[in-house]
Amino acid sequence: MRRLDETGILGESRDIAAVKVDIEGRIRLRVLKPGDYYEPAFVSPDVITLRRVAGPEPRPPANAETVKQAILGSTLDLGASYDEIRMLTREP
Repeated sequence: MRRLDETGILGESRDIAAVKVDIEGRIRLRVLKPGDYYEPAFVSPDVITLRRVAGPEPRPPANAETVKQAILGSTLDLGASYDEIRMLTREP
């Protein structure tokens, strides 16, 4: 089986089994954490390296007023008012 070499923080070497690209062009590596950002470098057609980079700042959570303004400013026809949508998405 072909394997990729991954060097750990303290210099120890761990093996990662070869991975297959899915239909949407994604790969899954268990040593990577969800939400982390990596920049690919295409060294050759057979070699791609990943470098960790800082991701965008997280957005603050939306409150009712920002959601209401987004709905009112939208060009989409939502078929209901903000209050009607709110009632549909909340438990009585």
